[in-house]
Amino acid sequence: MAVFAAISERSGCLLQMYKLGAAFDAEDINNFLHQLRQRAGKHKKVAVFWDNARIHSKPGLVTAPQLGIEVIKNAPYRPDLNGIEF
Repeated sequence: MAVFAAISERSGCLLQMYKLGAAFDAEDINNFLHQLRQRAGKHKKVAVFWDNARIHSKPGLVTAPQLGIEVIKNAPYRPDLNGIEF
């Protein structure tokens, strides 16, 4: 199952998208970002936090800034900094 979710500090879960049996594609990411901007409102500050999946690298990085959405990318995978990996 692939999941996108948006959480608001004030209202809790703002938006959810699930996909069973398949990964999200560029069109799904763009749709999510457009719906997120619409639900959050035109003038609200919005940021997305993404892991380092390859699908996040191109479509969202173009669409998000156009919609006034800040993209925060997760740090690269560093097992040497994660004690449980030892």
